[in-house]
Amino acid sequence: GGKTALLSIFSGVKNRVGTTAFPFFYTESLDHFFHKAGIDIKDRSHPSFFADTKSKKWVDGLLAGLPEKKLFAIVGASNERKMWPIGHWHDFLSQVADSSWGIILVGSGSEERAFAERLELGLNSKNIINTVDRLDLLQLAAIASSCDIAVGNDTGVLHLSSLIGTPTI
Repeated sequence: GGKTALLSIFSGVKNRVGTTAFPFFYTESLDHFFHKAGIDIKDRSHPSFFADTKSKKWVDGLLAGLPEKKLFAIVGASNERKMWPIGHWHDFLSQVADSSWGIILVGSGSEERAFAERLELGLNSKNIINTVDRLDLLQLAAIASSCDIAVGNDTGVLHLSSLIGTPTI
């Protein structure tokens, strides 16, 4: 956005990559940069983000008690308008849990943690792990890569899931 563009131009950084309504703030566009680097941003045939071995081992232990099929449930969003109401989550996740799937609740911040705790209490299933506001980025990536599908709002965590290679809705 505009603030980032201004920060970029006044920073004195020689090579500035980005897009904005003021393209002269940048030395090249994102599209040009990706093309030059050989990156196809529409290609999702291979993961483009990975978790480290330490995080994967930690996640294996964390998820060991869950059923084989696992759902990565992204229950929060940075904007309240994007959030799905708790009743909708409850109805959906009840069916998932009744189908013998493991459910991992993810998100960040105290409000999302409280939301997930209410949801977890209402579902009352041994196949749910609430990780909201308890993970670093590599742990989050490792959990996403261990799940069969990710469901959530339009958030960075959903996009991370896609970059990991987890099918997303």
